[in-house]
Amino acid sequence: MMTGHFQNMSVELALKSAPILPKELDLLSRPDWIPLTKDSFPAGSFGHAYFPPELEGRRRPSTILEFPLVKLFKHNKSAALAELSDVGIHTCADALNQPSAKLQSKLTTDNLTRFLHDLIVTPQGRLLAEVTGKPAIPVRFDREMEFVLAVNDAVDATLIQPENYKLSRHHAVGVLKRKSPVDQRFELWLLMVRLFGLIDGIAHTPTEVGRMNEFNVDGSTLKVKKDRAFGRLIHSKIDGQDPLAAARKILALQG
Repeated sequence: MMTGHFQNMSVELALKSAPILPKELDLLSRPDWIPLTKDSFPAGSFGHAYFPPELEGRRRPSTILEFPLVKLFKHNKSAALAELSDVGIHTCADALNQPSAKLQSKLTTDNLTRFLHDLIVTPQGRLLAEVTGKPAIPVRFDREMEFVLAVNDAVDATLIQPENYKLSRHHAVGVLKRKSPVDQRFELWLLMVRLFGLIDGIAHTPTEVGRMNEFNVDGSTLKVKKDRAFGRLIHSKIDGQDPLAAARKILALQG
């Protein structure tokens, strides 16, 4: 559980109301986006000591710090992770709230530092960077939430808006059968959500996504679907316009 300023924090800017999604698919709801600050972590904690100045005040999904340590460290330091788990430290939030010395005695902290620096770029920024083949860069602080909305709108419009999605009679519980064009478009939207963490901020690797019940495909098949989703984002037209035009413009204005 997160502590400090992450509890009961009011949200000044809401992104979108939560879409109505099929409960059978156990999909993600849209969490609030909250500001992250150095003082969100206790004085003397790792998060307080190593918080990047460039991240100060930027809004991120309230769920983003719940990233599991076991995923962050992969197969490394399994004994140390087990020791941390025994004392209730399971997520990045748990670890970042701990005194630095307590963590350094258990595992190397390079991955946690990298995790914090990676938060400077939004999931939407990473998606656009991969779609366009350009480096991912932070959006100017005062335009960042506008940029996030612009990318989300492009993904929704070119793939499918989840609130308009309806279960077809071809669906089994928890598994997309992909029988109709609507189902296929929804699957591409869900793929972007899972790969880049567009909703909860927690990105998944292609291998992880391929093993999810919603997909259950091998790597080559997943790549084909990913390329198809990117193709829609790049080549679709909404009212004659590039759906990513607004997001591209915000980046271009940064010079």
